[in-house]
Amino acid sequence: MLLVLGAGAWLIVQLGLVGPVFQITRTVGTEVQRQLGNRLREHFSSSAHTQPIAVPNNRTGDDDDSFVRPETRYRANSKDFATL
Repeated sequence: MLLVLGAGAWLIVQLGLVGPVFQITRTVGTEVQRQLGNRLREHFSSSAHTQPIAVPNNRTGDDDDSFVRPETRYRANSKDFATL
């Protein structure tokens, strides 16, 4: 693999294509960075889709209060159902 990479680098230098290769690399890197920034900005700008609500403790005779059913922990907004 090193031999192939070395031969490719030698050909690029011999043909005078170092400048265009750097320009293509810079353009691709800038586009990837722009796309990543847009996706991260979009992801973190969206509001939370769930709202915490109080969980009633209706169980009797059970000493372990650490277990809460997941479906009673949060109430879904109408946005959640629109995206399903």
